[in-house]
Amino acid sequence: MRERKRRMNAGGALIILIIIVISLSVFALLSVRSSMNALSLVKKNADSVKIYYVMDARATDILAEIDTMVKRKGNAGFSVDSFSDITAFTETDIRSGKVKSLSYEVVNGRKVLSVKISYDGTELIVDRWRLRTETDESEYTIELPD
Repeated sequence: MRERKRRMNAGGALIILIIIVISLSVFALLSVRSSMNALSLVKKNADSVKIYYVMDARATDILAEIDTMVKRKGNAGFSVDSFSDITAFTETDIRSGKVKSLSYEVVNGRKVLSVKISYDGTELIVDRWRLRTETDESEYTIELPD
């Protein structure tokens, strides 16, 4: 009698192993690429937040200067002449020689932080604190509530 040799059929198992290795390699590359994109987005977001807080600090400094001027003047209000050292504002409403409301902007590249304040005779009121980002395609505006 003839003895049969039992051969292991390695061809099918090898093909399955190759498919599994290629699939895992593709998923690994996709995962690495996704992580790189996420890192890039996090860096852009961190830069954007850093720029915003620099602009916010400058806008707050200007507001503090205006508040100091108002407190020095008392209930008499503040006049346009009081702002000779602040160049970042534009008058929006002047009645009887006294500024009742004004707005100023802090600009950093394509980001603009607009602030509008008014004076009711006793205190300053922040009417608007708005961040605007201009891009080539469009303009984005974010309103920050009180």
